[in-house]
Amino acid sequence: MTVSFSKDVNLKTPDGDNAYDDSNDAVRVNVVAGAAAGGTSATDDAAFMSGASSFTPIGGFTGGADDEDLQGGKSGAARMTSARAIHAHIVNVVEVSVQNPVIAAQRTDALFDNVTALTPKFAPIDVSTSGANTIVSTVADKKIRVLNAKFIAVTSVGSRWEGGDGSALEGRVDTVNRGGYVMPFSPVGWFETSANQSLVLFIDADVSCGGSITYVEV
Repeated sequence: MTVSFSKDVNLKTPDGDNAYDDSNDAVRVNVVAGAAAGGTSATDDAAFMSGASSFTPIGGFTGGADDEDLQGGKSGAARMTSARAIHAHIVNVVEVSVQNPVIAAQRTDALFDNVTALTPKFAPIDVSTSGANTIVSTVADKKIRVLNAKFIAVTSVGSRWEGGDGSALEGRVDTVNRGGYVMPFSPVGWFETSANQSLVLFIDADVSCGGSITYVEV
């Protein structure tokens, strides 16, 4: 024969208050640390201290069998990348509105060397004496970087761009009667002098030569 016993227990707080919640049929629990004090809530923009600050972590699935798309009306866990970032799933790309397209264009007032703005400058080529002809004078602590150039000689002549110290910036170029060349715009430049050096055009004969260059000081 089995005998069972039952006995009602009244749960009281130290102050004598009832510790049982009759409406929810549960025992009242007072969380004094790790929850409202930081576990499930925190002060926005508060300093984070490794090993001391509390927060509620989030998690998700990376690629695999558990990472398949869910059907409508189903619940599931969020996806994440292997780098622990939230996975972003972009859909219907072809339906993106193009009513207000973003326009991108090359700036004409400045080029940038990292975050430093460089203002394009221009210089003419108008020489007729053999030897070194200064096209751009020395700029203190700066290099002269040529972005484009146009050169035409009246008769055959050999020429070469040099630094003010005579160092070659390119190889010798031979042009025939009324011949020349165009160096199209290059944002990284065709060549440049050393710092504190002028830019020189060397020609090997007394021939009338003309043209122009665009350059920046770097």
